[in-house]
Amino acid sequence: MKILFAGDEHPYSAYALNEVARLATNTWADVTLLGVSPAEAAGQPAEGQPLAQTLHGYRETFILQAGGEGSPYALGTGAMSGFP
Repeated sequence: MKILFAGDEHPYSAYALNEVARLATNTWADVTLLGVSPAEAAGQPAEGQPLAQTLHGYRETFILQAGGEGSPYALGTGAMSGFP
């Protein structure tokens, strides 16, 4: 199973992320987190946008919720090991 989470800086994205983490915990799905920025942000470096920080926070939240012992989402295992 694959899950694509497309989030922005609005509160409904945080709610959706909680649901993704819950579903991923039960299915061990391949989860991709995607940040969606407004059109006026196009062409600007990602590091300068608040969305980059928000997406990093979403990643941390996901790992805390779904990355328990024995989980493929725990830090230091699988694909997650290559990220700071």
